[in-house]
Formats: sequence, structure tokens, C-alpha cells
Amino acid sequence: MKSEFRSITQRQFVFLILQSQIGVGILSLPHDVQAYAKGDGWISTLLAGIAVQLLFWVMWLLGRKYPDLTLFEITKKVLGNWVGWTVNLLYTAYFLLVAGLSAVLFSELINSWILTNTPRWAILCLFIGTAYLLARENIRIMARFYVLTSIFIILLVLLVLMAYTNVEIRYVFPIGQSGIKNIFLGSQHAIIAMIGFEMILVIYPFVQNNTKGMLQKTIIVNTLVTLLYTFFVFTSLIVFSPEEIPLVSEPILYMLKSFRVTIAGRLDLLFISIWLIPMTTFLVSYLYLASKGAASLTNKKHQSVIPFIVILTFIIAMIPQDELSVQMFSEWVSKGSYLFIAVFPCLLLLFAVIFKEKEEIVKR
Repeated sequence: MKSEFRSITQRQFVFLILQSQIGVGILSLPHDVQAYAKGDGWISTLLAGIAVQLLFWVMWLLGRKYPDLTLFEITKKVLGNWVGWTVNLLYTAYFLLVAGLSAVLFSELINSWILTNTPRWAILCLFIGTAYLLARENIRIMARFYVLTSIFIILLVLLVLMAYTNVEIRYVFPIGQSGIKNIFLGSQHAIIAMIGFEMILVIYPFVQNNTKGMLQKTIIVNTLVTLLYTFFVFTSLIVFSPEEIPLVSEPILYMLKSFRVTIAGRLDLLFISIWLIPMTTFLVSYLYLASKGAASLTNKKHQSVIPFIVILTFIIAMIPQDELSVQMFSEWVSKGSYLFIAVFPCLLLLFAVIFKEKEEIVKR
């Protein structure tokens, strides 16, 4: 960690979190939230952004209390060596499972839309192998790559904007038609689609001057992600009718498939080609987090353990063999995510406050 300590700027931090949050889940998000919130799905996404900001605030408070420690060091300091080691093991397993899930969803997407006859293992080797080349590097190199490739997100937005030549705004009216309960149920899917922000717990000590301005940076990155997700959901809702959108699992891709451009041909394939970069950076982030966790468990550098993390990710991604098992795996990981993005951080912050108060009493 010493070589990485205070090695990225706050601007690079914004792009690191931004790219870590944008994964393959955004493509199916309009379909998922519409199942509950109907035309109010975009409201569900905005509410999810508010919830994520609250979690950001908890993680920022935890990082501010221990600005020189990563998550895996905070757990041991606050909970003790044995309990802390156990929590670190759980976090490492969680990061590993999310990496495996993202690889599964990626391979399913590529198999469905582009390489229909290519075996999954070949797609996974290319995808995970590419991510490994970046994840084995230090956080500064990753941050520079994330900043450089963020321009592609703008290109994705520009492609989706082409859909506004044929939309029906009445599909989202009347506002509030689905009821508060269903809007909140829809927001749960949006929160899971936005995971990746928990990376702040690990990279906080690597950010320069992290005692000032970090809360504002979390607000900036969360606003960008929330607006991007809301834009994708809202666009899908006004392009597809309430009867159509439940039938399409990836509305954005089906929407673009209907357009024909002389230069590009099928826009959905162009979109996927560009989308490969955010999907790869999402996997890179979780491979890095899992390797950091494994390194803390074994007292080794993350470069030493990441080959094993990559192999385990490949094995996990090869286990689900049909659509039902993929869906079950996704639901299992999604439900478990709340434990690691909400429950554990809140408990750690609570114990950190109690721990600090006990220290002050002892000093007196």
C-alpha cells in the first residue's frame, strides 16, 4: 500500500468511482424497474440516487475517521483481529462474486447479441484476461485509464439521444400512477445497478488531500451516475409502450437496433462495442477490490494474489449454465449486496464512534 499511498487526485477519484458504478446492469434496468414502478421508473432511479448518496455519506464519515486506512485495516482496528479478519473474508468473497456475476452477464450479452456460436469459456477468457492486465497494476494507473476512457460514456449518451426522434411522452403519465410502494420497490433494483460506490472504502487513503473536499466529490460522482441511469430509464419508458417494455430484457439495445445509419449500420452493435469499455472497467474494479481483500487475508501484495482471483472469477462465471441459474445467481448476489454496501458500513461507523469514545475515556 505504501507505493500507492496518496497516489491519485480527487478528480481521478471521481472517475474511478464513476466507472466502477457503470456496469452491465444498466442495460436491463429499465425493464427491471418498470416491472414495479411502470411509467414512474425514472422516479425510482432518482430515489435510488438519494439512497446511494446517504450510503456515500456513511462511507465518507468512516473514511474521514480513518483517512490512512483501507476498509480491510479499519475492520481489524475497530472489530479486533479475528472478527475483522472474518469480515474481510466476507468482503473478499462478495467482491469476487460480483466480479464473477459481471463476467457471467457480459458473456450472456455477447452470446445473445454478437457472438452467438462462440463458447462461453472463450468469451470469458478474453474478457477476464483483458481486465486482469489492468487490475494487476496500481491504483494510479487504473485511475489514469478510467479518466481517459470516460469520454466513451458521452458517446453512449449521444447514441441514445437518437431515440428522441420517435418518442411518446404520454407513456410516463400520470406521474405517480404506480403508487409510492411500487416506486420504492423499483428503486431497489436501481440501487443494486449502481453498486461499485463501495470502492471508496478501499481507495480512500490513496486520494491526495483526502481530509478536504471528499464529500463534495461523492456528491458530484453520485449526481453524474444518477442522471445517467435516469436518462437511460426515462428514454426507454418514452420509447416503448407499457405493454412492450416488459417483453424486452435490454430496452436500450432493442431501441437502437431499430435505427439504421448509413455509416454505422446497426447502432446496437456500435453501442455494445463502446459499452465494452465500461463493462471492463467495472470488472477491473472488482478484481482489484477482491485482490486487495485477499492480500489483507494473506499478508501479501495484491499483485501476488490477483492471478488466483482471476482464476476463481473464471470458475465462478462458468458455473451457471442456463438462464434460470444465471437469474438465481444474480438475485442471490443482489440481495447479499445490501449487507456489504449498507449494513456493514453502518455497523462499522457505529462501532468506530463507540471505539473512539472508549479511547477518549481511557485517556482521561
